[in-house]
Amino acid sequence: MECSYESCRNTLKPENSATNFQKPALSVTFAINTGKICSGQKLLEMGAGNLRNALYVMRNINNIDYYVLEMREVVDRFTNNYTKFRRLGGHLFYSVPSKESFDIIICTFVFETICPSSKRLDILQSIVTILKSDGILVASFRGYPGVKGTKYELCPAREGLITPLRTFIKPFSLSELREFFGIVGLTNFEALQKYRTESPQNIHVAVRRG
Repeated sequence: MECSYESCRNTLKPENSATNFQKPALSVTFAINTGKICSGQKLLEMGAGNLRNALYVMRNINNIDYYVLEMREVVDRFTNNYTKFRRLGGHLFYSVPSKESFDIIICTFVFETICPSSKRLDILQSIVTILKSDGILVASFRGYPGVKGTKYELCPAREGLITPLRTFIKPFSLSELREFFGIVGLTNFEALQKYRTESPQNIHVAVRRG
């Protein structure tokens, strides 16, 4: 599951992918506005970063049971936000909670930072196993036009790009996302915006398991 290019792998710093955005991802606000995320649900966010989504959801929806999965390095970096999160009743995992099940799983701008492709699929499959039979994955992805900059390097495996911050990024198109989800049987795919192109800058989706 780990990339065979050890020299590259050992220099990557995936924790640097967590950015201190202030507003929640559009997929999360769309999911709230359309009733996909609502009171009484049990929710897991994978790769919660600075908790911009979690704190927004918990402050705007009552009676929601919110869990997050994140690396220790990221938790330490945004320690004040994680303290607020716990005070609001949030729960923290450092590994996938295989014995739990969730109504909603949120994953925004995370999958494209994971390499290699086999590891992305393994994590997606782990999501399927803990998502309830009628559960929904709410996700955001960087599209090809959203990856901007002149200092990116092609990764040795040619699966994506290495950024100056030593993070990995693999942008997606709409058809690539449908194929990605389809591999694990997630075929009920809903784009949360009306896209006029196959490769928008950002892609926001809700994928229903049932």
